[in-house]
Amino acid sequence: MIGHLLNRSVDVWREERMPDGSGGWFTEWVRVHEDVPMRIAQPSAEERVVAMQAGARLDGRAYFRHSVDVQRGDELRSGDVVHRVVATVGPSSPGVYRRADVERVQHAEGSVNTLTEGETP
Repeated sequence: MIGHLLNRSVDVWREERMPDGSGGWFTEWVRVHEDVPMRIAQPSAEERVVAMQAGARLDGRAYFRHSVDVQRGDELRSGDVVHRVVATVGPSSPGVYRRADVERVQHAEGSVNTLTEGETP
């Protein structure tokens, strides 16, 4: 229903944790979806103020087809642009779209948050 509005594509990455056997965790970022059509819209000034009053940062609103599995904490990656999903929202009418409130993540030059099992920061 909103397919004609989805003007870019991203890969959806999710952090997976596995016990290391010593009470800690190995973490690994895994790509769960590739080339997902989506759109990022800028929030209004009022929406940003409300988010700041609630202690959150809101850099954009990402819209997807309703069937896309996007969860809080996921990263939306497109080249060197990364957005972290802060929250997901569905519309009042099911089957229309899925919205994710996102914040832009700025990594140090040349680095992306891609620690794999056994690596340390």
